[in-house]
Amino acid sequence: MPVIFSKSVFSPFFDRRISVEGSRLFTPGQTRKVAGAYCACIFDNGFADPFANADSESAVRTYSISVLAGDWLDHEPPQVGDRVTCGDIKLAVSRVDSILGDTWELTAREVS
Repeated sequence: MPVIFSKSVFSPFFDRRISVEGSRLFTPGQTRKVAGAYCACIFDNGFADPFANADSESAVRTYSISVLAGDWLDHEPPQVGDRVTCGDIKLAVSRVDSILGDTWELTAREVS
């Protein structure tokens, strides 16, 4: 099946530089640090939803971050808890999805 779209067609959307840091289990009781800088597509999802109806509105923003899987440097995928920095914005990954195997879709919340 021929490839209809090439990576360069979507590259204008991946215009924000981010850095991702985290740790992975290396052996039982030991972890290894992972870090990388990537071009990403970022959307502001607005304020985070309250956990329950009785909770007040949140002042924490959530973001949707897409990173091309081919650009991902580590052999393990992104994980919940990884820290993302984009300029002055500091985020923690709360969800990871793979879109068609070629894009990592991260949902992240602001952290201090």
